[in-house]
Amino acid sequence: MKIDSSTILGDTLTSAIAVKEAESIYDFCWYPFMTSADPSTCCFLTSVRDHPVHLWDAYTGQLRCSYAAHDHLDEVQAPTALAFNLDGTKLYCGFNNLIQIFETQRPGKDSERRPTTPTKRSREGQKGLISSIAFNPDRSGMYAAGSFSKNVGLYDERNDELLDLMKLGDGGGITQVQFSMDGCYLFSASRKSDEIQCWDIRNTGEIIARYQRKGDTNQRINFDLDPSGRYLSTGDQDGRILIYDLKTHELVKEFQGHRDTVSAAGFHPSLPLLASCSGQRRDLLSGQLVMDGDGIECIREDDGTCIPIDSRVCIWGLPYHYDTPMEESTLSGDS
Repeated sequence: MKIDSSTILGDTLTSAIAVKEAESIYDFCWYPFMTSADPSTCCFLTSVRDHPVHLWDAYTGQLRCSYAAHDHLDEVQAPTALAFNLDGTKLYCGFNNLIQIFETQRPGKDSERRPTTPTKRSREGQKGLISSIAFNPDRSGMYAAGSFSKNVGLYDERNDELLDLMKLGDGGGITQVQFSMDGCYLFSASRKSDEIQCWDIRNTGEIIARYQRKGDTNQRINFDLDPSGRYLSTGDQDGRILIYDLKTHELVKEFQGHRDTVSAAGFHPSLPLLASCSGQRRDLLSGQLVMDGDGIECIREDDGTCIPIDSRVCIWGLPYHYDTPMEESTLSGDS
């Protein structure tokens, strides 16, 4: 049976809960064993500027607890990156030249501080603001940390020692890292870059594949791997959604999903669905806010051109099973 988004979600998406934070949200992540069958596992973390890390109840929207990181002046600072380890017992937070680790069951100030470089002036270790953290699903204890200084560090969870440092030549700072399902490869995305890199972490530590997308922007454009580990999905700054076959490294699907930058395109963990979101910060002072013929907000410039403001979440039906070649499928979607 073919499943599309209208069958499951209808034409309009409505929020189940709404959580209001006081400042800009840097990052968020779900508890790794979250299941709707057990409300106690339904929670997620948020990192908010100048505030502690918050753990929210996904059923009630209530704050469960907080994890407070402090700088050298004993002022609260928010991490740029958040990640649970694989068993959910620890929370890893990325800061400038530092990874701070909290015990999930011990909210508050108690934590371990793991500098990624001996000193600020040292050339050793991994320097820069840690912007993304991901754990290898092969249970080896390895995790990756990307930084805005255009490098990716591989660490051992048992002692948090640096195993390898991979440096990116082109593009800007690393915005996302994610391991392949078998744990043999690491994918990374960066600012001001038109590609996603695939690193071989077993042998050479070199980039073995590059997946093209238009992304000459400082905005994060996140990618995702489907549950089978066969496909990679991503958006680009022209509103397109692209899906690559990781076996052949070829682009197998491309379609216009939005009229603005697609900041993320992620697979559902079990159903054949793809979620995408769009939008970016616009300077409303540069023109007049109007509606175009399709009911989309636009900024009309002095020369008459209209720049669309497309801030939406869309759900796309993927009428195929994850073991079916993508070439044999079609796409449908609602927003």
